[in-house]
Amino acid sequence: MVVRFNVRGEAAAGEDLIIHVCGIIETGSPDLLAQYAKAAPAIEMGLADANALVLPLGIQLVFHYKDAGPRCGPRNDAFQRIMELMTENVTCHVYIGPGCDDSTADVNTMAEQQDVPLLACPASNIQDVTGKSRDDFTHLIRSPFFYTEICDLILHFLHVTCNYSDIAVVVDPSNVFFNGLGNRMRSFLRGRLKSYAKEVPPNFYFLRSDTKDGSQDEKIRQTLTDINSTARAIILMLPGSFIRNVLVYVGIELYQSVTWGDFEWELHDENDRLAKEGFKSLLLFSLLEASDSASSAFKNDVRQLSRTKFDHLYRYAAFENVDPVTSAYYEAVVFYASAVKALMENETDFRNTTLLLGAMKNVTYPNPRGGKITMDDKGDRVSTYVIKDFDVDTETFVVKITLTGDNISIEAPIAWPCLNGDYNCPLPPNTPACGFDGSLCLFNESISPGVLAAIIICLLIFVGALAVYGVYRHSLREKDPYWWRIPEDKISFPNKGKSMASLRKSHRSLQDDTSSEGQKSVNSGAGLTGTYNQNTISLVVLPEGEFRVTARLVSELRTIHSMRHQNLQKIVGVVVGVQNVCIYKAGEWCSRGSLDDVLENDGIKLDWAFKYSLIKDIAEGISYIHSSVIVSHGFLSAMTCLVDSRFVIKISDFGITELHNPSLCEPPQTKTFSQDFRLFLWRAPEHLRHLMPAKGTQAGDVYSFAILLQQIILRNEPFEPELDPEDEGEKYFNVDIREVVMLVKNGSTPLKRPVVSVTACTPELRSLMIKCWAEAPTDRPAFTKLKETIRKIAGAVGENIIDHLIEQMEQYAADLEKKVAAQTQQFMKEKEKTEELLCQLLPRSIAAALTKGETVDPEQYDMVSIYYSDIVGFTTISAQGTAMDVVALLNSLYSLFDSIIENYDAYKVETIGDAYMIASGLPTRNGDQHGIAIAQTALAIVRGPCVAGVVGMHMPRYCLFGDTVTVAQRLEWSGEPMKIQISTETKTLLQRTGNFVIRERGMTYLKEQGTMMTHWLDSGE
Repeated sequence: MVVRFNVRGEAAAGEDLIIHVCGIIETGSPDLLAQYAKAAPAIEMGLADANALVLPLGIQLVFHYKDAGPRCGPRNDAFQRIMELMTENVTCHVYIGPGCDDSTADVNTMAEQQDVPLLACPASNIQDVTGKSRDDFTHLIRSPFFYTEICDLILHFLHVTCNYSDIAVVVDPSNVFFNGLGNRMRSFLRGRLKSYAKEVPPNFYFLRSDTKDGSQDEKIRQTLTDINSTARAIILMLPGSFIRNVLVYVGIELYQSVTWGDFEWELHDENDRLAKEGFKSLLLFSLLEASDSASSAFKNDVRQLSRTKFDHLYRYAAFENVDPVTSAYYEAVVFYASAVKALMENETDFRNTTLLLGAMKNVTYPNPRGGKITMDDKGDRVSTYVIKDFDVDTETFVVKITLTGDNISIEAPIAWPCLNGDYNCPLPPNTPACGFDGSLCLFNESISPGVLAAIIICLLIFVGALAVYGVYRHSLREKDPYWWRIPEDKISFPNKGKSMASLRKSHRSLQDDTSSEGQKSVNSGAGLTGTYNQNTISLVVLPEGEFRVTARLVSELRTIHSMRHQNLQKIVGVVVGVQNVCIYKAGEWCSRGSLDDVLENDGIKLDWAFKYSLIKDIAEGISYIHSSVIVSHGFLSAMTCLVDSRFVIKISDFGITELHNPSLCEPPQTKTFSQDFRLFLWRAPEHLRHLMPAKGTQAGDVYSFAILLQQIILRNEPFEPELDPEDEGEKYFNVDIREVVMLVKNGSTPLKRPVVSVTACTPELRSLMIKCWAEAPTDRPAFTKLKETIRKIAGAVGENIIDHLIEQMEQYAADLEKKVAAQTQQFMKEKEKTEELLCQLLPRSIAAALTKGETVDPEQYDMVSIYYSDIVGFTTISAQGTAMDVVALLNSLYSLFDSIIENYDAYKVETIGDAYMIASGLPTRNGDQHGIAIAQTALAIVRGPCVAGVVGMHMPRYCLFGDTVTVAQRLEWSGEPMKIQISTETKTLLQRTGNFVIRERGMTYLKEQGTMMTHWLDSGE
């Protein structure tokens, strides 16, 4: 909509006056002070408050955003963003951002050309970046802190308040913030802006930025050693981790931020004790942040909006918070709106930039969220800084001095550690009593024997004390206060082909499967399996970079470690990476996975003894938690009930709130798709409607236990209907998880609860389950009574699951033995049939060899007798009958022949049509008896050598080869009906071995064999 303005900037009648606020802000990374993901919620809240609480009716601020890139990019990038707004026909009345000084300078140039204000957050070092003075930026309004102001206040404090003139500055140039601040301080002093800068300019030490790992710490220590000979006060422009390691005097932590690191002495490593001592002589320079209820409410609102709308999650238990830069974006919007309101109340055109900028300088406006916003005559926010020192009683830094401009307010004297170990001495003088090199003190070189003896005695006492202290330290090491800390490189995985990073990615994250919510969307609580100190452990992957080691986390780990119960998973520790980032939570390994896995495994038989054992274990574990200092679990589900190798339930994921994402405690939202709705299936209705406490409640655990009862009784998913026994093939039932959760949350009529039939379990157990999921928390039984009730219902059933499993295995083994015996007997019968059939196809010796898997090679036989016969007139007989008649004839005839063969040492080789062939003397040799055997069968005979063997792998045949076989066939062709024709060799054999009547036939022609003498066998023995 195009809005027409009159001379005072008012909209035409009936139209809203639209003021376009154009934001050009970096998407950002952790090392940037300004990030859009963090700034956007504050800006949106500022727009809402400005439109509703500050501006008159009919005037609205509208925000337009352009991405300035992920980092402080090259110059002129901001020009491109502004040109994009112009091509979109957006007329910017005010610019807000960016956070980088280069880009701020570019946007300021465009703002001056368009004659509109620029609200910069923070633009803290724009003078050094551009080489211009503050006065050159006429359209720039900025907050919340500035390098020049920081340098001025620090030097003013050291020189005027503490009377230090010998000052040194150590700068880490690899850190963008500290490098810029160091350069600003050097420029500040070179400009001789203050009188004390002329007297004794500080010594500057810019560390090399190419050192890595421990060499950087060593470089800092060497630099500090060099400084000791020239300076008394040292300003450290270093990250918190370096300051903790070198243990010296003045550090800069404007607020908690990853930009300058964590300024904590207790990081739970071997340097804790030394760091604590060193922090006693450390002063911190910081911004004063409001801590009243209004400020806390504002920060909570920003965090909530950031998480739900802009997908930025403030890291719980880490040092990321709603910082002053983020708050400054909110203040910039409402401050601009206040200036516009002031002009319009005076009937002045807010588009008159000169008047508008005048209304934004040297002025104070109220903050709708509490407090005031004050600007100086240059348009810079007036901020209050503080000097904090270490309080030995609370072991934290407390405010001692407040600095606002040139005003210094001493809240309490700074306590400095004394040489005798006390902690209430004044600050040391600018110059040591004996000078930096000791030249101001003279020593008497002659020492009397008495004094020498006293010195020796003191030394002996000191050495003895050191020995005692060494023994004491050794005993402390034996107790190992850092038992929970597991270095990342000490963990190994069974799947060595994958790196730890790939294992983390392959591990299923907790996410809602919106396309098929009936399926599982969360991983088993058993997590990954790793090895630590040659022991198998369970590892739960933590969101990357989200959690860091804190004192509260260590306290919770120690509490959990001290809890001993057979139904609680033992905590092993936390796998810690660089910068104390928590990577895995390590616990006792449970080989069976989670209760979810057991219920889904069809191979595990769940009878009532087994089910009662699981129910009792869960009740015992939760009852123990409720009676401990932890009080409640909060996240009880089938994924947090692990099962070990003995089928004992181990409750996991309790008592460590520092490793829980706070968003898990938030109630489900219908339009939110980033939440895992399956986790809500076990959550009590009251916790679905309101924010759940970090550890939940005992009544909430009772409700979760009721859902577990339904799962165990029916052996299915939460709220999944009971399957009809006749429909066991339908294994899965698609449950709309989101719909179920919202029905429970909204308290539908009737109440949404799982359906468990009266026949699914005993009436007592079903009644108990219904009581446990009562709508009102006060109507649910306490776990102390719940445990006793379960014992009464179950009795001794399921008391010892191992004994029950052994009984089941013994019964199964007995049944299996019977089945095996029966199957073996049947197998042997079938084997005998098969072998008999094979022996009918092949000689028995050949069949036995083939059955064993042996290869049967062809074999040479020197002398065998072979018979060939043919049916006379078979062709005529076949023509006179049907095929079936011919088959029946051959079957009857050959069956008769087969019965005759059984009485003699002969082997039937084959039948081909009406031809019938037998042999004797193979495969078992029988000397000269082969001829008699064949002759006694009254068949046509020929004698001679041959080769016999098995031919073929499929349907193998025992075949005979050789001239003897051919001669036998030719004798059959040349024979006469009802006569037995034999060769001369066979005649000689028969006459030598038996009484046979043989007469000569004469010379007979045999095809392909020529003419040979043959004989007729008339009769025998």
